[in-house]
Amino acid sequence: MEVTLKSNKQRIKKKIEQDHYWYDSHSKQMYHGRGGKLLFEYSPKYKKSFPKIVDHEEWVWDSNYPIIEEWIENESDLGITVLNKAPGYNIIVDVPAHHFEEMMEKLYDAKILSDFDIRELKEELKDLFDRRGLRKTLQRLGYD
Repeated sequence: MEVTLKSNKQRIKKKIEQDHYWYDSHSKQMYHGRGGKLLFEYSPKYKKSFPKIVDHEEWVWDSNYPIIEEWIENESDLGITVLNKAPGYNIIVDVPAHHFEEMMEKLYDAKILSDFDIRELKEELKDLFDRRGLRKTLQRLGYD
């Protein structure tokens, strides 16, 4: 059963990395640092402010493609096989029909969008129930 896991924009907490420049008027030099946020802390001992770069995270709108890849790696018990990847856009996976409902619940919990062909699902469920001799159960569920 082929399922397309779609990447979309989501609010993601991301570590900010940016360049910071500051000028020391006493030494007449320009300094450079890289990090999240530039803060100046005052030292009463030296009666001077000193720069300090600290890590900083912000909520940004970004693609959840890395989250989808991580989810696939963590859900190895579902028997998911990656068929095709379109980096940054979507991932097409193959999942056994008997794990389909469980996978869809987990995708919903992880807030990952997906798409599948209902006709293909019906055919695979028919084959699965025929092999197990449960054809009447499938008809009662309305998949026949």
